[in-house]
Amino acid sequence: THLHEVEGTLVFDIMDGKTQTSLRRVPIHSELIKLGLRDYVQKLKVMGFDRLFPNRPADKPEKMAGLQWGKWLDTRGIQDTRKTFHSFRSTVITQLHNAGAPAAGIQRVVGHATEGMNGVHGQYVREIGLLLMKQTIEAIAYKGLDLIPVRRLDPCFTEVLKELPAKIAKEQHRKHMQQERAATLAKRRSPE
Repeated sequence: THLHEVEGTLVFDIMDGKTQTSLRRVPIHSELIKLGLRDYVQKLKVMGFDRLFPNRPADKPEKMAGLQWGKWLDTRGIQDTRKTFHSFRSTVITQLHNAGAPAAGIQRVVGHATEGMNGVHGQYVREIGLLLMKQTIEAIAYKGLDLIPVRRLDPCFTEVLKELPAKIAKEQHRKHMQQERAATLAKRRSPE
């Protein structure tokens, strides 16, 4: 995973994206740390996993989150096409603006170009500091949201992670067999 500490702050390095501004270092919200994220990441490393969600397919992980969100909505009978995975980003940006977070911090946290930084000083801003980004992240708060029910007795998901190596191996074997079948079929269909 790309989670590590910088200057005493747990951060997530986003290493790939569509644009240069997509690549960024984002501080982890203190509520996620309280929920056990740091312990979970350590457990993953010990088990040899290098992704935050090792149970999700490695190919096109950015697409999988949206697909899984869509399936979850379907199981709940939610048909509103405006409720997309991308709605989370919109909600966070709105929350940050309403909380008075600085525009430059918001743009950097969500990976947008700092268009709001144009003008007298904008062209001279090279990097938004970690402290400003941490303050921006911490501005995400929802009055009345109680995360206690989300907290787990086992924040490291020990039982779930124990089963993952076998599940991942089984999935890799399944994909390998599909590829072999496809190659065999292609060979049979091609004229010699």
